[in-house]
Amino acid sequence: MTPRKLAASLIALAIAFSALHGGAGLAASVAGTKCTAIGKTLVSGGKTYVCKAVGRNKSWALKSVTAAPTPSPSVVTGSFAACRLPVADNRGDVALGIPRIAARGKDTGDVHSTVIFVDFPDAKATMTPDAAFAKINPRATQIFSEVSYGKLNYMLEPNLHWFTMSKPSTAYSYASFDGQHSFAAEALALADPTTDFSKSDSFVIITNPDQRALPNGPAVSYSADFGFHLDGNNLHNGATSGADINYWGAIWLNHEISHSFGVVDLYSATGNTYETQFQYTGEFSYMGLSDERSQAPGLLAWERYVLGWLDESQLVCSPTGVGDYSLTPIETAGGIKAVVIPTGRTTALVVEDRRALGLDSKLAKPGLLVYRVDTSKTSGYGPVQVISNATLAVDPRYLKAPLAVGESVTVDGFTFKHTATASGSDALAVTR
Repeated sequence: MTPRKLAASLIALAIAFSALHGGAGLAASVAGTKCTAIGKTLVSGGKTYVCKAVGRNKSWALKSVTAAPTPSPSVVTGSFAACRLPVADNRGDVALGIPRIAARGKDTGDVHSTVIFVDFPDAKATMTPDAAFAKINPRATQIFSEVSYGKLNYMLEPNLHWFTMSKPSTAYSYASFDGQHSFAAEALALADPTTDFSKSDSFVIITNPDQRALPNGPAVSYSADFGFHLDGNNLHNGATSGADINYWGAIWLNHEISHSFGVVDLYSATGNTYETQFQYTGEFSYMGLSDERSQAPGLLAWERYVLGWLDESQLVCSPTGVGDYSLTPIETAGGIKAVVIPTGRTTALVVEDRRALGLDSKLAKPGLLVYRVDTSKTSGYGPVQVISNATLAVDPRYLKAPLAVGESVTVDGFTFKHTATASGSDALAVTR
């Protein structure tokens, strides 16, 4: 991870936590009392309060609760029940548990994402909006189509015009909830008179890629209370770009928009060395190392399941674990994609088949990938941990982790062995 990417990661986490962190130790009767940061929440007396603007002041208000949609029968019945790990990380905006957080954006079918472009009095754009748009289009849409097996058609719909913000670029910051929210509010207001948001499911704000005051571009994953009301829509999911778009390219958008769909960061929020930055999942999943130059940026089977891109019928839930299984590559549509062994209320072991195909075409060692999922661990702090026979010092990006035919790994009392391979499937044996 470059220092720029590490900073982007920490900024994204800071924005999320500034909106979600609460002071549970405060007195139960808090409504109407002063607070310090708009969007901050706290839990007191079994109720959740949110910090809101009241005139020129800020005070706590009881948070309105939107009931989650009733899961479909396929989510609440059947043999997969033991493997439906609950959301248990206490964040509220992103998670790897089931069901997916209701406030997050639509992620199947046609998803309309309105794209606007802004520059600044001190950083006027010299490239055309078309050139800036080409940094994400059409590649980001293609990546989403691939990892969702065609279930998501992410439609980037631009207003190809530079809107100039009212203040110099140095007057804006993404380093806090308030900073990003006020930036987005101004940018969207500038674009609103000439932009139709009536069909928008989300939005993307592209800043002049040559500016440097906003180095990193985080996701927008607000609660509905802090959405932007435009043309009859309440928009509270999307992304705001920074200068790092020049390095990461289109997959930057896939990473950030996947946050707005509800999934978490898999890199280490505390890692600051080559060995520790990706100590949890290495180069697997663009929610870790979000770089198309990595070997396997395709999403993990568990992430695709949480997002609704894999059906429960495509994952085998095995409470005992022991048995023989046949898996098809995660990179291809159809077939059984993973074996899930529940090991606790919020934990499971997952095995999937990784091949050098599509987005993962650079994968040097294909095979069966074993990893832990723990939905009680928060974004950036190891909700997924790849299991490998190699030490982190020897293999800090887990490129040796996939099991080739004949190889095995033992974890949590289970031994996973890759027993055979064919053109379209791989055989797994699990023993205790």
